[in-house]
Amino acid sequence: MALANLGMAFASERHGKPIYQQNDYIVRNKNYYGYLKGTI
Repeated sequence: MALANLGMAFASERHGKPIYQQNDYIVRNKNYYGYLKGTI
């Protein structure tokens, strides 16, 4: 889902490192499943 990926990119930008880290993937998964369940 594009919005979940956008959230991951935003989280990565906040810590200023050019590569994704584990926390970025956690943000993406929470967003993705939240959109699927309709809670976000």
